[in-house]
Amino acid sequence: MKAKMKKILVFLQDTERILLDCGIMVYMGLLIVVLPLYFEQGYGYIATDKASFFGTISVNMGKVLFPLLIVYAITSIAVNHAKIGGFFRGIFTRAGIKKLICRISAVDFFVGMYGVSVVLSYLCSDYQEAALWGTAGWYMGLIPQLILVCGYFLIAKCWTPRKWFYCLFFPVAAVVFALGYMNCFGYYPIEMEYAGSGFISTIGNINWYCGYVVPVLFVGIGLFWWPVTAENNKSRGRKALQLLGKIALGGYIFLGFATLVIQGSASGLFALGVMMGVLLCLSSASIDHLRKFWIVTFLLSMSCIMTMIVRNRYPEAMLHHDEIMDMLTQGWIPIAMTLVSCVGFLWTLWYGKSVLGNEELLRKVIILCMTLVSSMVIVYIILLTINTIYPGAIGALAEYNLFTFADEWGSMRGATWKIGAKCFQEQNFLHKLVGVGPDAMWQYIETGCSETLTQLMQKNFGTNRILTNAHNEWLTILVNYGILGLVSFAGMIVSAVWTFLRNGFGNRQNGECEAGGEIKCQREVRIPVACALGILAYSMNNIFSFQQVVNVTMLFLLLGMGRAFTTRSCEAKEN
Repeated sequence: MKAKMKKILVFLQDTERILLDCGIMVYMGLLIVVLPLYFEQGYGYIATDKASFFGTISVNMGKVLFPLLIVYAITSIAVNHAKIGGFFRGIFTRAGIKKLICRISAVDFFVGMYGVSVVLSYLCSDYQEAALWGTAGWYMGLIPQLILVCGYFLIAKCWTPRKWFYCLFFPVAAVVFALGYMNCFGYYPIEMEYAGSGFISTIGNINWYCGYVVPVLFVGIGLFWWPVTAENNKSRGRKALQLLGKIALGGYIFLGFATLVIQGSASGLFALGVMMGVLLCLSSASIDHLRKFWIVTFLLSMSCIMTMIVRNRYPEAMLHHDEIMDMLTQGWIPIAMTLVSCVGFLWTLWYGKSVLGNEELLRKVIILCMTLVSSMVIVYIILLTINTIYPGAIGALAEYNLFTFADEWGSMRGATWKIGAKCFQEQNFLHKLVGVGPDAMWQYIETGCSETLTQLMQKNFGTNRILTNAHNEWLTILVNYGILGLVSFAGMIVSAVWTFLRNGFGNRQNGECEAGGEIKCQREVRIPVACALGILAYSMNNIFSFQQVVNVTMLFLLLGMGRAFTTRSCEAKEN
């Protein structure tokens, strides 16, 4: 009788697990495939349309998934009790403790703390009505934030990771990229209300567009860049299929670079520059990584050359361009980038290993190059600080706005950052700790701020402009969720990037991808690495940007999916 009951419970557990897994996949598929493309009334209400879609599907899927999760948890307790005579008995064994360590990580802790900080911020807020869903048009309040946190734990803990699932990102993103590229030249295959240089593709504002493009592009770059040993015993059909996959992924990266270079927001170009530097540093791990880096650089340079050709063929078509865009798509710079990438690739292909003997010199050269670049950034910050405090002190360079941190600096980032910093400065101890409330920065500016802050706002943006954030995600989180929220969010990002990169490079360097399963292991560990690059790219872009329903959804998807793969990798090693 007991044996029969055990079989029934195991059958129920497996069935519930499959249903839960399928439900999570449907939800993820809707977020990955439909959300970026969804709109109803052109650009006029596109942010509201997407936020409404996100909220509706999340609430409805939650009504299905959470009862199923509770039933599954109860069944799992019953199965565990039937197998070992008690739910907690198996946890405190050596194997149980190891499994528990694999299942709980710093990423989980900080995501959970971020959720706690959001709740505390709401409970202590003076603007709870507005903070429940968030400021109209943005909707990044309490409920959307908790949906994101719950979604992370559902994916990280209950989803069975599948490598093919990442392929859903790329065709959808490629459509978004292609539309964005054509829109920049004034061609709109899909008729959109309020179309113009500031609104492109099916995402909307160019800042929102960058927030989506940057993470999903660098996920693709991460998968392409991570070296995988070729299989010798594959059939011709499988080899041809994998070759087509590599070509398609290369085309995806090429298209992503092309649209990122000309979309018009400097935050995307900043993220591109930083991430290419990060990729170069990580490429010091091996000649194989460096060879792939030069291929990625070649794709970037060729996308710039393609845009150069298009601009020369249709000189009046581009709706917007600036100095940086002209540098990358006109003149000698894209040609020089192409030559450097070709020389670098040939060097790694023909002479790399024989010249270096080992890869230690390679690492030293790359670290030296990145040290020089970092030094240039530090020098720029010093010059910016000096010229801001003592105008004209740096000579001829003082004539350039880039070297003066005024309100106009960085497309008015100087003003928005000052307003954000002033919002935080004016809070009492409690609200410095927990913030003014989820997505409630504007409510504070509108009703609770000082006369000085009101004048600063009116001076830079007039009386009819709404400033919902500081155009710096980290500063906005500090205002909305306080020190507790900022520490939690920073811990979430840093721990995820560190954990996911360590999972990939640790397996490679420690020889944990053993013979026989080596190729499968290489393909498995590159997925968390790709997630890490996407998360880091998102963070770099949002130094000059902000949370919006599409980009922050992609962030939490990557966090959950990357964590699901690292958990499986850890458990596989323990077994």
